[in-house]
Amino acid sequence: MYLLKPGGQVATEEKEAEEGSEGELGAEGSEEPRDGGTSVTNEKRTNLMWLIRKLCIVAKREAADSPKIPLKRTCIFKFLGAIAMDLGSERVKPFLPTIVAPLYRELNSTYAEQ
Repeated sequence: MYLLKPGGQVATEEKEAEEGSEGELGAEGSEEPRDGGTSVTNEKRTNLMWLIRKLCIVAKREAADSPKIPLKRTCIFKFLGAIAMDLGSERVKPFLPTIVAPLYRELNSTYAEQ
């Protein structure tokens, strides 16, 4: 899995590796013409922002469904913290609004106390 920048840009090392692997994959990365002659890429790429958003959605749903059991949310927050520490202060800035929203909800909730 390649980790991409928030804008969807691949780092130079990853581009070279990707270009080398596209020839091996064959038709997976190729474009197929559809109605009207337009071409659409079949391959859907996963990036770090997508992963963080999905984890935050899981944390929000878990907080709504079972607020008294924080195990899954705790694991998600620890994982997000590890990602933030690994990225460093400069590279984590685009991801902070997405990460902070479920943390804010969790810290301000009174469900677990009831």
